[in-house]
Amino acid sequence: MKRLLSIVLIGMLLSGVVALGVTFAEEETLPEKPERPETIRLKLWVNTSKFVKDDVQITDLDPAPTTKSPPLPSELAGNTYMPVRAVFEALGADVQWIDDDRRVDVQLGRIKLQLWVDNVSTAKINDEEVTIYNADESKVLYPTIVDGKTMLPLRFACESLKADVNWIESESAIEIVYPSETMEEPPADGEERPEPPGDGETPPDKPEPPEDGGEQP
Repeated sequence: MKRLLSIVLIGMLLSGVVALGVTFAEEETLPEKPERPETIRLKLWVNTSKFVKDDVQITDLDPAPTTKSPPLPSELAGNTYMPVRAVFEALGADVQWIDDDRRVDVQLGRIKLQLWVDNVSTAKINDEEVTIYNADESKVLYPTIVDGKTMLPLRFACESLKADVNWIESESAIEIVYPSETMEEPPADGEERPEPPGDGETPPDKPEPPEDGGEQP
């Protein structure tokens, strides 16, 4: 009888411990994942000041996006350049000009992009140095100044901030979409990056972007 009573008491104690553990587990909450920003769609046209945000025309771009020299230096001709402040502020970015370094700092979401003018073809994305190339990486580019405004290579700058750049043939327009519908956001502090594909796994093909030049971005 005593043995049976002991077994019952031990069972009750274990049940209490398990129930307590379940309660603690239920109370434990995972950190909330930041909400995805609402999608912003910009449209702009090469060699014209028209500028559209979410199908509504907003302030004109000055200077207008261009591929020509002048106003671009001759070695940059054929690549689409845009005025950095007007375009990125329309995406919700913070844009700062650091006069002592002749540097542009752009902060959008988790990404900080830093570029230097005066023939500097190196940029920093979240403090990691990268070379500024055109779409097919056949030519090195750099920021420049036109009419007192900093102009950046459009595709490189937008894709560095995880925005998509699309060419709308029917309108001869460049579309910028943020956040990207095709690229992954960088992990937040404390988050782990996904594991790369293991042996035998093939990563998905990356779509080829349209080449710079002419009227395309």
